Amino acid sequence: MIAPALVWFRNNFRLHENEVLQRAAKFEQVIPVYIFDDREFSETSFGFTKTGSHRTQFLLETVQNLYQNLGAIGSDLILRQGQPQEILNKLVSHHQVDTIFASKEVTSGEVATEKGFRENTNANLDLVWKRTLFHRDDIPYEPSSIPNVFTNFRKQCEEKSKVQECVAAPQSLPLPEINEVGKIW
Repeated sequence: MIAPALVWFRNNFRLHENEVLQRAAKFEQVIPVYIFDDREFSETSFGFTKTGSHRTQFLLETVQNLYQNLGAIGSDLILRQGQPQEILNKLVSHHQVDTIFASKEVTSGEVATEKGFRENTNANLDLVWKRTLFHRDDIPYEPSSIPNVFTNFRKQCEEKSKVQECVAAPQSLPLPEINEVGKIW
């Protein structure tokens, strides 16, 4: 039997227009996971909560919607709370996962999480860039020569680039036998 793929939902909770899911759906079995990272709910160095009550409510509603949408295509959602590196390593080990698919993020904390996971696992972490209208590989500039004025940048992108095609939602995501899915409502 081929090892299942794991989809680590981070900031893109849609089934459609989600290249991460498109890649993972090629596997015989897919394990969808969302982790409530404790660090996102702690205080900043300035004494403010990083995630306030309104953002938390929005996040809970979004995760619930993801759970319902996955259920509609015959899947489920594993929910965990804690440090992503530790939780992902446990899931990789328990389910014998070879590949984790996730969106590539850009903040220092998210990049550090990716690096920390890569340094402590045997699983392949396949990160997909999908955070901007134009894919970064489609921008007609080398990073060192991007114009300083947005209008020039925009005009060149409109002239020389093309917005990538939309990605359809998977029709199904076959789930392996899992007894530890989490419910938060």
